[in-house]
Formats: sequence, C-alpha cells, structure tokens
Amino acid sequence: MYDVSANAIVIVGGLVGSVTGGEVSECMTNFSFEGNDKKVGALVGEIENGSVVNCYTLSKVSNASAFALAISGADKISNSYSRAYHVESELVTKLAAKMFS
Repeated sequence: MYDVSANAIVIVGGLVGSVTGGEVSECMTNFSFEGNDKKVGALVGEIENGSVVNCYTLSKVSNASAFALAISGADKISNSYSRAYHVESELVTKLAAKMFS
C-alpha cells in the first residue's frame, strides 16, 4: 500500500495517470483515492495515444469526480473491467463498466 499525494494539477488513474503511447495490458489494480475535487479515472486517467487491453480495477474514490474507466479516451480500452465505488459524504455509488470488443 502506498500513500500518494499531489498538490498540483494532475491526471489521476487507478493504474496509470496518462497513456501517451504503446499498450498497457494484462494488469490489475486495487486502490483507494481521496481527492480535493480532482477528477479520477478508476482504471486510467486519460489515454491520448495507445490503448489499454485486458485490465481490471477495483477502487474507491472519495471527494473527487469519479469516472468508471477513464476521464478521457475510454474508447481506447478493450477487454477490461472496472468496479469503482464513489463515496460522497454518506452516499456510496457503484460505478461499474465493462469494455469488451
């Protein structure tokens, strides 16, 4: 378990913050993130170029805007699954997404 904090504008993802090329594949992550009104992609933050294939995430996000797969570039994700829980005060929302092609 790692504790990570950031006091800057950052792209946050459970597995990878930003994919700018290549392929991220055969991976899994289980994480918890508490942010200060940041945006969080449960699997990846954003995908500019490249792809994510055969990956899985189980996550809990609080005090941030949560996206089940990615903030942007979710169309470049295939054969992957996300089970994310968004916690805001006492309300827990399940964000689940499957991407199979």
